[in-house]
Order: sequence, then C-alpha cells, then structure tokens
Amino acid sequence: GRRGGVTDPSGNGVEVRFSVTVVLTDVEAPTLAFDTPAAGALLAVDAVAFELSYADAAGGAGIDPNSLQVTLDGQDVSAAFLPAATTANASATLTLDDGAHVLVASVADAAGNRSQQATLTVTVDTTAPTIILDSPCEPIVVEQQALAGTPVTLVVRAEDAIDPAPELSGDAPAVFPLGDTTVTYVATDHAGNSAERQVLVTVVDTTAPFVDPPATPWIVEAEHPGGAVVTYPTLSASDACDAAPTVTCTPPSGSLLPVGETVVACTATDASGNARAFTFVVQVLDTTPPTLDAPADITVEQADLAGTVVTYDLPVAADL
Repeated sequence: GRRGGVTDPSGNGVEVRFSVTVVLTDVEAPTLAFDTPAAGALLAVDAVAFELSYADAAGGAGIDPNSLQVTLDGQDVSAAFLPAATTANASATLTLDDGAHVLVASVADAAGNRSQQATLTVTVDTTAPTIILDSPCEPIVVEQQALAGTPVTLVVRAEDAIDPAPELSGDAPAVFPLGDTTVTYVATDHAGNSAERQVLVTVVDTTAPFVDPPATPWIVEAEHPGGAVVTYPTLSASDACDAAPTVTCTPPSGSLLPVGETVVACTATDASGNARAFTFVVQVLDTTPPTLDAPADITVEQADLAGTVVTYDLPVAADL
C-alpha cells in the first residue's frame, strides 16, 4: 500500500492511505514449427507420422494444448493430434493418398495469443511406375537376318503419376539370337517405388537357304559306252542362320551317268529344317572320234597287163 498526507499553514494535517495494483498483460504469441517430416518430403508410405513443437514466449502464460488447430488439405484434423498434445509438442499418424498434401497448424497460449500458421507440404507416392511397350506389338516374332543375330528395336517408356521422369533400365542385347530371348525392364521413381516388366522376343528362321546351281547343262565327256562317273561342281548354299547348309542330290555326286542328259535333283537344308529344291542337267557326250589302226603299206609286183589282185587286212577301228 501507499500513504500520503497534507498540512495547512495552521498546522492542521490529514493523512491518506491507498493501494496500487500492477497488472502484467501477455501479448506475445507462441511459436510453432513442424519437426517431421521435412518440408517438401517425398514419401513412399501412406501412413505418415507428423510431429510438431511449439513454445510460448518467456514469461508468457503458457501453451494451451487444447487450442491446437491442424488442417490437412483444408480439412480439420486437430482431433488426431490432441490426444498426444502436450505443452511442448504434438504428433499424429495420418493416412494420405498419393499426391501432394498441405498441413497448416497453429496454437494459442493461455492468454489467448495464437501463433502464426505453420505450413508443411509433403508428397506421398506409394505407386510404382508403369512400363509401356510402344513398339513393336506383342507377341514379338521376327525373322533371323544374319548369323551374328538380328537387331530388334524395342521402344519402351515408363510413366508415373507423381514422378515425371522415372528411371528406366533394361538388358536388351544389341542383336537377338535365334530362339526366345527375355528382356527385363525395371522402372524406379524418385520415391523408390519400382516395377518390372519382361518382354519376350522370338527370332525365327523360316527362310530356306539360297542356292546358286551350276550352269545347265553341265557337259561331261563320256569315258566308256556306259557313260561317265561324274563328280559335280561345288554346290554352295548360304543361309542367314546356318553357316553350312546341307546339300544332297539324287543321283549323288560320283555316280555313273549314262550318255545323254540326266536331271540331277538337289535339296539345300538349313539347321532349322528349311529346304530349297533345285535341279541341274548333266549332259554326258561322246565327242571323241573312233581310232583306226591302218595296216602297213603294201608293195606288190605287177602280175599282168590287166592288173594285180592285192589281198590286205582291213583296218581295225575302235571307239568308246
């Protein structure tokens, strides 16, 4: 309390007593911040644990936990945080759909001062990318082009609802061998979600070998009256898949062919069983003239005026 007095010139005085009360007013707002997850976080789980902390100014009235207000994408979710709210922090686990989400929070102290709103943006991505084969259409069956293999261009891309450019890798060879080859592609987005897709490429050989038959007719000189034993020229065949296709002929090379024309039927077959038939003509000719064994010259004496009878052996002729 306080007291005071006053006295007039005649010495008369009066004393006054009174009380002074000092009231302190709390006008400073608390502070609030999101601790986890980090701002802008990309999360690969849909159940997200949120933690926030707050504090009142020094000497303030203290935090009122029940004043905590939190919204998720504009919807009030304060009730999820209040059971665990203390005068220093609060937490809650919320289930979020894939996509971007915004949380806004504020808290007040016991004097009614409310903090500024704190904002946290996070993105949830729990869905793996989609791997798309643009071309060629499945099933992929191509014809073998060369012994070394067949190039096949696979146009593959990855799409993701959240990540505009997911990483895509694959193990496609530069050229594909004959038969089935499985190519595996893996796509991974920035959140770590991954997807796998297998593409089957089948390389087939349905093309028969190419052959270059000899010029026809192929002429051979007869060796004897029965004809000639004929060895055919090299019969070559080439194939995209088989380095050495098999060539068989009827009659086979080395056969005795009679004088005249013989049609030789051949087949070139590759390792896949594709066959190409062709023919050529062998002509066995007798172009060698017979040999004549003439007798020795004969000298005889004139017998009479009419002439001379001469006896001699006929020349011997020989042929094949």
